[in-house]
Amino acid sequence: NSASSFYSTCYSSGIYFYSNNDAMFPVNISDYNIPTITDTIVRQINMEGLKLGLFYRFVENQKKENTFISIDQSQWLFIQKYNIRTIILSPKAILPSFLTEYADTTILIPGWNEKIVRLKY
Repeated sequence: NSASSFYSTCYSSGIYFYSNNDAMFPVNISDYNIPTITDTIVRQINMEGLKLGLFYRFVENQKKENTFISIDQSQWLFIQKYNIRTIILSPKAILPSFLTEYADTTILIPGWNEKIVRLKY
């Protein structure tokens, strides 16, 4: 579908997983970290994809409720709200600085150069 195509081509930072009734779901919390695109048509397509994102909607809701402070703070609140404990980082991704103190275990996946990071908070 178009949402998965959008996310797989635009994001390389990492995938965060939240649990719900013993199932895990991937989610991206980098919706506000992608570069601005100047081409009007491409920007419109990207915005349509962004608006499908759970984190994007979370931040937009904070803005409507006047509780938005910063993206880092929203990411942390989102991680806590959805009990995110597992992150898969792509090879060039860097764990956000506000999460480094919560990184409990980091495992390098051989052959893929991706890292699994377990959070403890």
